[in-house]
Amino acid sequence: MKKHMAKFLVFLLMFGSLAIHIPALEVQAADQAEAIVAVAKSQLGVKERSSNSDDIFYNDWYYGRRVNNNGIAAKYAWCAVFVSWCADQAGIPASVIPKTANTTDMKNRLINSGGSSHLKGSGYAPRCGDIIFFGSNASQHVGIVKFSSGNTVYYIDGNNTQTNPHGVHDSSCSLSAGNLWGFVTPNYSNSAPEVSAPSIHVWMSDTGMGNVPSVYRTGTSYYLCYELIDTASGKRFNEVASANYTITETFYKPDGSTAFSYSYENSDNNWISHVPQEAGVYRGKVEITGDYIGDAEVSFEVKEHKVMLHSWFSESKMGESASVSKKGTTYYLCYEIIDDETGELTSDLDGQNYTVTETIYKPDGSVGGTHSYSNSLSNWIGFCLEDEGTYKGVVTFTLNDCSASSNTEITVAHTHSYTSKITKRATCADSGIKTFQCACGKKYTENIPKTGHVWDNGKVTKQATAVSEGVYTYTCISCGSRKTEKIPALALKPGENGIPTPPLNSNPAGKPEVPSDTDEKPNLPLDTDKRDDASGKEEGENLETGKVFQDFAGHAEYEVISVNGSEICVEYTESTDAKASVVRIPNTVTAKDGTVCKVTSIGKNAFKKNKKIKKVIVGNQVKSIDANAFYGCRNLTSVNLGKSLTSIGTNAFSGCTKLKSLTIPAKVKKIGSNAFYGCKDLKTLNIKTAKLTSKGLGRKAFKGISSRAVVQVPRGKVKAYQKLFRQKGLSRKVKLK
Repeated sequence: MKKHMAKFLVFLLMFGSLAIHIPALEVQAADQAEAIVAVAKSQLGVKERSSNSDDIFYNDWYYGRRVNNNGIAAKYAWCAVFVSWCADQAGIPASVIPKTANTTDMKNRLINSGGSSHLKGSGYAPRCGDIIFFGSNASQHVGIVKFSSGNTVYYIDGNNTQTNPHGVHDSSCSLSAGNLWGFVTPNYSNSAPEVSAPSIHVWMSDTGMGNVPSVYRTGTSYYLCYELIDTASGKRFNEVASANYTITETFYKPDGSTAFSYSYENSDNNWISHVPQEAGVYRGKVEITGDYIGDAEVSFEVKEHKVMLHSWFSESKMGESASVSKKGTTYYLCYEIIDDETGELTSDLDGQNYTVTETIYKPDGSVGGTHSYSNSLSNWIGFCLEDEGTYKGVVTFTLNDCSASSNTEITVAHTHSYTSKITKRATCADSGIKTFQCACGKKYTENIPKTGHVWDNGKVTKQATAVSEGVYTYTCISCGSRKTEKIPALALKPGENGIPTPPLNSNPAGKPEVPSDTDEKPNLPLDTDKRDDASGKEEGENLETGKVFQDFAGHAEYEVISVNGSEICVEYTESTDAKASVVRIPNTVTAKDGTVCKVTSIGKNAFKKNKKIKKVIVGNQVKSIDANAFYGCRNLTSVNLGKSLTSIGTNAFSGCTKLKSLTIPAKVKKIGSNAFYGCKDLKTLNIKTAKLTSKGLGRKAFKGISSRAVVQVPRGKVKAYQKLFRQKGLSRKVKLK
């Protein structure tokens, strides 16, 4: 008659630590002492699910639920629980070895149920199945004795601190050890059970007959391993018995279909392997047929690799990201393999054999450089960017049959070299134009101030008389324009009191006095220019805080916001060109009187709901963009922000639905609420500043940007910014790297 093995199920419980295999079987051995030792031996190597947590299935059995000490050491200490569990699995009743989590309680109940106690120093030689106790009144630790030899006792104990996480350990100590309390021999039954069939020990490993891995990933080979163990001796079954049997091992996919199966004849230990290609819960089953019938099963969850390949170009090895470089400069294509959840370098690939290949492509598509690294979580290659245009960096990660890639770009910007010529000469009355043009076709213009009239000393063109005013005429020596001044009538009639009439073309006083402010101003002819003094200087701008003036050449209006000595700062308040599609905010603007002013701000509502502009270039002097500056500019696709920018106001770019990419400069400290709200096409966002804080970043600042957007942040700020931006409304679908 065939002997039927008791079936038992082996669960592989994955909680981020070592897997745990739990045989739930009725053990039959020569006697109860050998049976409890056999069960204890089958548990060697089992560990807590996480380090120093007391989270282990023996406690699940004892408490009827899963427990965790949450950092409170020994809250659920389980050395006594382990002894109780082994006794239960060996079929030893609780009246012989009690079910308890307290070592002193276990010692007392063992003695009360007829067990024999042997204190340290009594000369007793401990035997197989004895229970060993440590600490005052057996209050510290407990284990199961295998045997003793000379002055040394050998035992198996749970919750052993020599493993990390704590686990089941093969231990020994001197019979005179300082913390040894002694031994209790339980009142084991003397009836010998029948000789049992072998037990099947089954587990999953990342090598043939190896250890249980801590995590399972797609694309990696795993091994379904088994051993047949004689429960009485703890030895391999074929060492103590002769039998005919067949072992069949089978891998099952998550959908229940068979992935692979193989059979062995009379082999008491072996394995088969399989490479999971999809995530899910797999099962491995080992069946024995022939003289013995039985099976055992293991399940394990396979997950996708939780790693992200991050690549960028930098001016230094593993330095900060850069998107624009100078021609002839060496830049570095860098990469990191990081955990998608924590943003830190991943530990998920420890012990894995993978390859990372970096390749740089020139603007013409040819390969500029390439190199491969083995098992390196971060590295770089350097390359001199000699051509103008966009270079592409491609980083490819390969692990077994799995692969991933990350692309990044850097542009060698064209350096403009301008030549200038006067395309309109300045005159006395009109300003001129100087045009600057680069070989690439780009050009811009500057105004040449009008020269102003240069007046001669003037002459009397009509003599004053006693009854009529005279005329004094000035002529511009540059253009010939004229202006006149009245000569007051003489107080006396000509010839009276011997005062002769002044001759024609003479100036009795050398030059007539300019009338005072209280005098009647002369009526000048229509073809003359108005002047505020005899020198011919035009009326000045009188620049002071709050003064508004127009730059006619730049089609813009400005307001003076500060005057500090010779430094005058102005704010760009609005465009006077309603049809402009490209707007350039200059570094400086020249007022009508020739004063050069710094443009340091873009005013509130400056371009609000402007449907014409498509591109904005902000000068490097601009430090702030005020609220609603570009609100609702629905056709705006490109914005270049200047390097001095520190503040972006509330709703500054809200509703710019066609804005596709943006770089936030390194000095920005404040981004107001809803600053980029609803920019639904914004897919590329390069944040160079590392100065943003919860106070500086407003609510919903980037809410509503594209869910497929990739946000690149400074190295070392990924984790902090990920938390900050999520708190401020950024979608969790948006990737930060």
